[in-house]
Amino acid sequence: MEKKEMNKSGQQMTLTTLILIILGMVVLVLLIFGFTTGWDYFFSKIGLLPDDLNTATEACKNYATLPNLALSFCQFRELTIEGKKGFYNCPYLHGVAIKIIGDNVGFDANKGSCASDSEVSYCKQLRDNKESNWQKIIVNGDSCEEGYGVQPEPEQGAEIASQ
Repeated sequence: MEKKEMNKSGQQMTLTTLILIILGMVVLVLLIFGFTTGWDYFFSKIGLLPDDLNTATEACKNYATLPNLALSFCQFRELTIEGKKGFYNCPYLHGVAIKIIGDNVGFDANKGSCASDSEVSYCKQLRDNKESNWQKIIVNGDSCEEGYGVQPEPEQGAEIASQ
């Protein structure tokens, strides 16, 4: 009786396929996580992407030069600047960028027609939207309550009692 040798190529294909499926699933999970939470979580640890200030400054250059993006110039966006996570707009970022890289920021801070009290208005908007812990949220470098003096609205029962 002759002994037949088994062909192991079928087993190798199964193992290779299994490894590729697992690798594909890991890549898919990383892509989903990156797109939903932001790539900064991964890339800030290894320094591949520029920090928020560089990215935001480039965006502000576009907002300042393209007329159809003028409203975005004054809009607050969530960034981490100078180690503080908060909400920042282009005029504030211009000042920070000048301190760090000098006068050649690439856009004028006065290009947009931002309201002089935009920080206070944004803090009140956070308060009115019942944003959790809105008093401590950083807006253009300062907290809403301590930096801009925005106070909680009195409760309706307190208003009636004081009248």
